[in-house]
Amino acid sequence: MKKIAYPVFGLMFGLMLSVPAANAADLKLGYVNSAELMEKAPQADAARSRFEQEFAPRRNKLQAEVKELKQLEEKLVKDGVTMSESERAKMERDVLARKRDLGRIQEELRDDVNIRNNEELGKLQQIVKETIDTLGKDEGYDMIFFDVAAFVNPKLDITGKVLQRLRDRPKDASAPAKPKK
Repeated sequence: MKKIAYPVFGLMFGLMLSVPAANAADLKLGYVNSAELMEKAPQADAARSRFEQEFAPRRNKLQAEVKELKQLEEKLVKDGVTMSESERAKMERDVLARKRDLGRIQEELRDDVNIRNNEELGKLQQIVKETIDTLGKDEGYDMIFFDVAAFVNPKLDITGKVLQRLRDRPKDASAPAKPKK
């Protein structure tokens, strides 16, 4: 990301410097704070809610299996001395097999969560980009920076405007924007 951001920022800065001083004063610039958008956008809340609903059953099942395994391990420790050698060995193999299965299930869940998170993030980023593009065109911005700035004058921060437009959109990330009034 940084490998791309620095050359792009340098190119934009160079273009701004190449504009004659009279025209530079006419530039309308804006800045959007992506972290604030991801935290406050209703689409992000809706995505988090869908995400939680989707993975809650698997997480709950996994937690129950972990608890069951812990109880089995405690039983092995507590009753292992009174068990026959074959019973104890069988229970140890069972505990080991369950640990392996739980590790595999946890890894699968982690992978699925990462994949879905990336999908949801991609959808949200597309909506944010469309919203920023529309705002830029509607309000005549020449350039809007999106977290690629070392310093931003608070007068240029249009994050609130973008958030309001996101609030005016449906919370479902895949739905189109409401028509402008």
